[in-house]
Amino acid sequence: MSRYAMRLIGIVTLAFLLPACNLLSGFLTISGSFDCDISPRQPDHPVSEQMLAPVGEYPVWFVTVDSIAMSELALSLPPYNGGTVRKSLVVVTTDLTGDLVITGHQLDGDAQVLFPVQIDEEVVDKDGNRTIIYSADDLAPQMVIPNAKKETFGTRARGYATHPWSAYYPVPGCYQLTGAYGGYTAHAIIEVRDE
Repeated sequence: MSRYAMRLIGIVTLAFLLPACNLLSGFLTISGSFDCDISPRQPDHPVSEQMLAPVGEYPVWFVTVDSIAMSELALSLPPYNGGTVRKSLVVVTTDLTGDLVITGHQLDGDAQVLFPVQIDEEVVDKDGNRTIIYSADDLAPQMVIPNAKKETFGTRARGYATHPWSAYYPVPGCYQLTGAYGGYTAHAIIEVRDE
């Protein structure tokens, strides 16, 4: 058998094995092609009447951006030249009890969402642009809201508690936010565009 015939058999074999072993998606991610499957907004959610329709699923919903350009985030330094979403809310059902733990990670890369504990400094340049400056201990890998059933930010939707939060995104990408609460885990996917 010729050398070209062997190559052809190898290519055909890979064409069948990569999708069968779910390796094709990893290959496509490496080559730069990734479709961010942004979570849909929930316009019928009871809190939608008083605020932006949330994204997520029972028992945790995030009232935050669904797709935003990195250039629209609050410029934030270090540990990376990233950006902060400063004003967000998270909504939980009051049917459950316990602490809410929020984490996040990049689906199309290795970045981790960090959560501001405090802002070390905020500077304004001559054009009025603000830059948040964090120290290493100003950002945490998770946010914990103790006893999340207890309201910390007023809502008029019966059966739901709302809490403020913010997130720091180190690089543009597709991110999955996770809320663990009352024995459940809920997810929402948002996109920080490279613009």
